[in-house]
Order: sequence, then C-alpha cells, then structure tokens
Amino acid sequence: MKLRIKLPLLLLPLTAIALALVGSFCYVKLRKNAEEKTFKQASAIASQISSHVTSSTATALANISLFADYPILRYYLLTEDEAERYDLMQRPLQRKLLSIQKAYPEYYEIRLLLPDGFEDIRLVNRDVDNQTEEEGSTALFQEIQSTSDTFQQFAQNPDNGELAYFLFKKIVLTNDSSDDFSSLPKLRGFLGITMETKVLANMLETNPLGDTGGVLLTDNAGYPLLVPTHLKKFISKEKLLTNLVDYSTHQEFHPIQLASQGYYHASGKIMEGVWLHTLVPEKELVEASRDIGQMVLGITALVLLVSLSIMLYLLKVHVLAPIQVLRKAFLRIGGGEELVQVSLTSQDEFGDLGRELNRMSLELKRSNDKISNMAFCDSLTQLPNRFMFNKNLKRAMMVSLQEGKQLALFFVDLDNFKQINDTLGHQAGDVLLQEVANRLTKNLRCNDCVSRISTEGEMNNLARLGGDEFTFLLPGLDSPMDAKPVAERIIQTISQPISLKGQAHYIGASVGIAIFPGDGDSAEDLIKHADLAMYQAKKQNKGSYHYFSKEASSLVLERTKLEQRLHKALEQEAFELYYQPIIDCQTLEIVSFEALIRWTDEELGAVPPDHFIPVAEDIGLIHEIGDWVIREASCQLKKWQDSGAKNISVAVNVSGRQLERPRFHEQFCSTLRSSGVSPGTFYIELTESAIIQGRQEVLENLHKVRAAGVRVALDDFGTGYSSLSYLRNLPIDILKIDRSFIQELEQHNNSVILSAIIPMAKALNLKVIAEGVEEQGQYAFLKNAGCDLVQGYMFCRPQPVAECTEKLLTEKCSIYEFQLIEP
Repeated sequence: MKLRIKLPLLLLPLTAIALALVGSFCYVKLRKNAEEKTFKQASAIASQISSHVTSSTATALANISLFADYPILRYYLLTEDEAERYDLMQRPLQRKLLSIQKAYPEYYEIRLLLPDGFEDIRLVNRDVDNQTEEEGSTALFQEIQSTSDTFQQFAQNPDNGELAYFLFKKIVLTNDSSDDFSSLPKLRGFLGITMETKVLANMLETNPLGDTGGVLLTDNAGYPLLVPTHLKKFISKEKLLTNLVDYSTHQEFHPIQLASQGYYHASGKIMEGVWLHTLVPEKELVEASRDIGQMVLGITALVLLVSLSIMLYLLKVHVLAPIQVLRKAFLRIGGGEELVQVSLTSQDEFGDLGRELNRMSLELKRSNDKISNMAFCDSLTQLPNRFMFNKNLKRAMMVSLQEGKQLALFFVDLDNFKQINDTLGHQAGDVLLQEVANRLTKNLRCNDCVSRISTEGEMNNLARLGGDEFTFLLPGLDSPMDAKPVAERIIQTISQPISLKGQAHYIGASVGIAIFPGDGDSAEDLIKHADLAMYQAKKQNKGSYHYFSKEASSLVLERTKLEQRLHKALEQEAFELYYQPIIDCQTLEIVSFEALIRWTDEELGAVPPDHFIPVAEDIGLIHEIGDWVIREASCQLKKWQDSGAKNISVAVNVSGRQLERPRFHEQFCSTLRSSGVSPGTFYIELTESAIIQGRQEVLENLHKVRAAGVRVALDDFGTGYSSLSYLRNLPIDILKIDRSFIQELEQHNNSVILSAIIPMAKALNLKVIAEGVEEQGQYAFLKNAGCDLVQGYMFCRPQPVAECTEKLLTEKCSIYEFQLIEP
C-alpha cells in the first residue's frame, strides 16, 4: 500500500469521530436558531398586516368624522324642502363627495343614508351594481342603528361579494331655524364609507409562509374573512375554523392540526370582530432542519477533507513531489515534447535521477531536430515544402529590411497540368512535377537563390507549395524590374517539351510577382498577393508573368466578393423576377411573359444578370438559382391562370450548365407538377452556344423536356453558329431573333436577312419572336414580314409581378394598350 494512503487511513477514524461530535452540537444549536428566526419572520409579517389594518381604519375614522362636519352636508340634511334639497343642494354635495373619493380612491363607495335606511346618495368609482336602495331592513343597517356614534365592520359586500371595510357615522344635528332652543339634536342620517381591502389582500398574498402557510383573517366565530389564494385549497369561506378559535388566545406559536396538516399557530385580535391568524407549516421547519443537517454534514466532510489534504501535502512535499516532477517529465517526453528539463537540485537519489533525465532529453532533442529537417522537405521533388518556405520567407523579409534591399516572391502555377494529369494519370503527373523541379533548380543561377537562409544552411528558396504550385524568392533587388529576367527564364524553362511515356508534351507557366516591401507587410500577405498576380497573369494570357497591383487585385477581390454575396443571396432568396410581355404581332394581345431575374444586393447594389450569371455558372450555383427561377415563375403563372388568364404562358431562360445535369428534365417536370402548371403553357429559352458547345446531356434533356410537352425557344438567333444544317435538327419550337438585327434594321441588309429568316422558320414550323422592338417602324416591318410575336421597350419594359398582373388582368386580360415607350 502506498504511503499517501497509509497515513490518512491511520488518522482518518480519530478525526472523523471528533468532527461528528462537534457537528451534532452545531446541528442542534442551528436548528433552534432557524426555528426562532422563522417564528420572528412570521410575527413580523403579522405585525405589519395588523399595523396596516389599524392605520387604515384609524385614518378612515378620522376622515369620516371630518367629512360629517362639512357645512354643505349639514345644510343638505337640515333642508326640509325636498325640492330645494334635491334640485339645489344635491349636486354640490355630490361634487364634494366626489372630490373626497378622488382623494381617497380606496373609498370606492360613499353613501348617505336617511334615518329610515333609504340610500339617498350613493357614489361609486367602479362598476358595482346596487342591490337595493332600501337598506332599512338589512342586518347591516340594524347594527348601524344600534351604535352610539360610529360603526365599523369587515364584512362581505352584498353588491359585489368581496370583503370590504364598512364605516358609518351617525349625523345628529339641531335645526336652528325650526327647532326650539330647548330641543335636543335629532338623527338626520348616516354617512357611510365602503373601503376596499385589495392592499390588505395583496399583503396576505405576497407574504406566504411556505407553500401551505401564511396569514389569514377570521371573525369571532372562526369564519374566514380573507384567505390568501394558495390557502384556499385547504380553507374555504364556508368552513368554520374551530381550531383557530380555540387557540385564539395564544400569542405564542403552538402546534395545531388544520386540514389534516400540522401547523404552528399564533393569533391576535386586530379590531372588534376581526382576528389575525399566522400559520407556519410544520414541514417548513422540517425542511429547514434537513437543510441545516446537510450543511453541517457538508462542513464536517469539508473539514475532514482539508485535514486529509494537509496530511497529503506534507507527504507530497517530502516524498511525492520529486516523484511527481519526474513522472510529469516522462509524460511530456512521451507526449512528443522535444526538450524537457527538470529542476531537481537536491543531493539525493531524486536529484541524481533528475540530472540523468535532463541529459537524456537533450540527446533526444538533437535526434528530433535531424528528423524535423527531413519533414520540411517535399517528398516528391525534394524541394522545401510550404512550412519550410514560410520560415525562409519570414527570414528573407527580415534580411531585406536590415539590408535596405527589395525581395521578389515568384508564384509559379503550371498551365495545362490538370489536363496531362487526368489524361496520362497521376504517375505521369508526378514525373512532370519532378522534371519541372529539376529544371528550375538547374536553370536558376546560384545568386538568384537566397541560399543558406534556413537555420542549417541546407535549404534554398525554391519550394513546392503543393499541387502544381511553386514559389521562388529573389533577394537583394534594387528595383522591381530586376525580377523581370528571372520571370522570363522561369517561363522559358518550363515551356520546353517534356517527355512523358515516350511522347513530347508541352506545358506552360503563369508567374505572379510580389515585391517586399511594398506589396505586403507579412509573409501571408506577400504570398496572397503573389497568388493574385499569378491569377491575373493566367487570366490575361497563359504563359506570362504579372506584377502585383492593387488595381488588378481589386478585380479578383471584387469577383470573390461577388461570389460570397451570391451565396448569401441564394440562402436568403434575395432574387426577384421581373416579367416582360410578349405581344402577338397582329392582334397586340399579350400571349406570354419572359421571366427575367433581378438581384439588388444590400452591399453591391443592383447587379446586372450578365454580370452575376457567368459567375454563378463558374462556381456551380447556377443549378440552385435556375431551380428557384423555374419554381417562382411556374407558381406565378399558376396564379395568373387562376385569376382568369387561362391562355397565358411564361418563358424562362435556362443555362447550358443546367441542361448538362443528367436529371434536369425530371426536376423540371416535377416542379411544374408541384405548381399545377400545364407543360404546354411553359417554355424555356436557351442560346445557340448552350446547345452547340454543350455535352450530349444537353440534347438528351431537351428531347425529354419537349416530350413532356414543354416548348423550347432558341434565343439570340443569328449571333452564333446560325445555319440551316443544324437548325432543322435542333429540338426547338420557337426562334427568337436577336435584338441586334432589329436595332440595325436599315443597316447591313438586316431587313433582307429578316425577310429570309421569318419564312424559313415558318417553313420549319417554328414560331418567330423578334426581341428588342423599340420603334414603330421596326414593328411595322415585322408585322408585314409575317413575324408571329414581338417583344421590346416599345410595348413594355421588364416590370415587377404586381405591375404585370395589373396590365394582364385589365381589359379582359388580353388587349394590350399600344404605346411608344422610349428606350
């Protein structure tokens, strides 16, 4: 058994017994204190409520005495003539009483009773129905009459069924104008106040004593007057609480049984006929005792734990600490840490073991350094890899700053490497990369390389970052133009034929150049800017080099920004469809709409479709965007058809990339079915290049879409490969003549060409749409030439769906109001 276990086992029993005795004494003492605190809290609540009742009733007594002495009230009661009293005196008296009620809104009912009990005046500030005006026969009035001066009582108001405080004062007056000097004062009436008990009820509600305890009011017989809500499930208004009455003389808390539960009860009389009872649930005290017991047990356990900790600490300082230091050192070495040194300087066995561990760790560090140098090398080309190049670049940047010279970073990307790699296989691609590395190593002069920049002096600044990307550092430049010959030599070296599998193959290289300082303050920025410059060189002309410039890089960054915003727009469905009517050339009826996508970005503003659609095709978002357009357009077409435009149809533009998707026709037809649109009222438009340059899947999808009943329109006819040889074999139904022919109708024999295209299309059973019609002369020519449909600014610009709907559903949804719209 270990020492850190033996010693605690010897001392633990003695310590535990002593702590148990102390804990028991503390538990008894704390439990008693907790009970006393609970009773004091309950007594304080009862005292607060009692004080509130006493204060409120005393204030009410003082007020009603003051109100009863008002001259206007005296004059009113002494006026014998009823007509004079009610016509002249009653309104001023009511206003006076209303002012009192506004000052004391808790006096929600002020009444003036005549000696016979008739309710002469009644003012209420809330919706309380009056059960009767004849109070003479009520028990309340009988009790009022029996009092000498004032009457007060907590009772249920028969008008609303709520507990209220009733206060009445007899008004006894002598009429000096009619009574003799010897006449005694006569009873003239009763002034009464009905005061709400909401504040009192709220005090009872907000001062619960546990879940089943609290403070309540009863009368002398034990009937509940006011009970908190949480006690009503145990105590009802109809239940006589004899237990409380029996113990009503107890000012201290005594145990009782109420509603089959144990309580500690104390009570006190707060006014005549009203008793205040305080109930503390017995289970609350039990739970408090349990909490105290748990606390004492926890403290005892904590003290025991601290004692054991002190014992373990002493053991650790003298014996276990050196062992732990050595153990952690071995774990760090096992975890891969290269150099681990311990500070054990004692002149004993632990000190000897620590010094031996330090020597072993140092030898291990030297061995790992040699292995790490091998890890910094690209296994295929034996050039420095990305990690080593970053280290070399940072050192080269520091040297350039110290020497006051410029540093050029070349970013080299091979042209057509992917084609060779895919065609001849990865093995041939590896051979090609090795050959490129060898050529660059041989053809770059020694003084072109920052040799021996690395720590061990074995790495140069030609590196392979990965794939077909190479980097090269050229230090000590006086001018950025000094890098030009090296860039040309790199391109020339790589452009020489390379023999792969017995055949000569040609590749090229695009080179981006970034200069330090100037093109970046950090290694990451310099590499990024050289990469951007390489991208510009590849975009400008493969097999060339390009210096980094902020203007050129801004185009790349704009492209990147556009790609990011496109992704965001697709997630948020920020696109919108505009619709442009297509008009029957002869009748000027709207026969269809072309759906045109629009995008207004919160950061980029309005982005033209010819700007973002090519980007969407490049990054693969065209499928999701195209699906959204088809779904939205088909749903809108269904709405128009349901609104009465039964013969209307809609066209959407489809990219060749969309048609290359093998299951495009299934997704397309499924969307039409989901929206409830007939395929015959929907057609797609695509350009000539999308068909001619597309793969076989394009034609297959077109045939399947047409077979489902959807028409196909050839857009921008005449701008590409237009010829009869392929036109007659294409799966199309509609021919859209490009706007360039319409806008230049009087030039280059365009009218002759159009006169030939339209009959030719009709001979092939194709509908003809002329787009870009902006002038009446153009429209007149097309109409005479037999063109079927026209589209252009002359009739209507592309508009949001709401405006198109209004135009479509006006005038029986068909006749289009002919007007000239300036382009």
